[in-house]
Amino acid sequence: MDPKQKLLAMQSLANLYYNMKDFTKAEEWHKKVIAADPMNKEAYYTLGVIAWTRFVPSWREARNSQGMKPEDPGPLKEPKNKKDPDIKAELKAKYWQPLTDGIEDEKKALQIDSDYENAMAYMNLLLRYRADLQDTKEQYLADAKEADEWVQKALETTKKKAAKKSAAAEQTQ
Repeated sequence: MDPKQKLLAMQSLANLYYNMKDFTKAEEWHKKVIAADPMNKEAYYTLGVIAWTRFVPSWREARNSQGMKPEDPGPLKEPKNKKDPDIKAELKAKYWQPLTDGIEDEKKALQIDSDYENAMAYMNLLLRYRADLQDTKEQYLADAKEADEWVQKALETTKKKAAKKSAAAEQTQ
């Protein structure tokens, strides 16, 4: 099979599984895409999205169980006594590494394309949501600050691209 066709087939399978919400197979196929094409920014980006998507339902449930609204500052609360479940520790044990890997995947996408605003947006989300698992308020605030910086970079990049597109359209008229 032609390598380009093979890569296209792998990308199609990766996207099909992602759209079906079979994140285990989607992740597996996106990693195969990266093995075949290490410069595939979309595959890295999607791995980060998968990490975030897997975490969000548990994150929402944890915040709800602690009486926290989405806009309330974190991190998640420690248990009041030793008999209560330590929700934050449970989430951290399960999701810290996948969220961190997702951040690294977005960094790789941004190394390939420094103007990839979708990857910037998910850097923000991954950092912001992972911040709730931090041990201290200071660590939480540091992650939230970095997340805010990624939001700003994404907005600036979007604005820059729109201005460039507008200028190109004016030149063709």
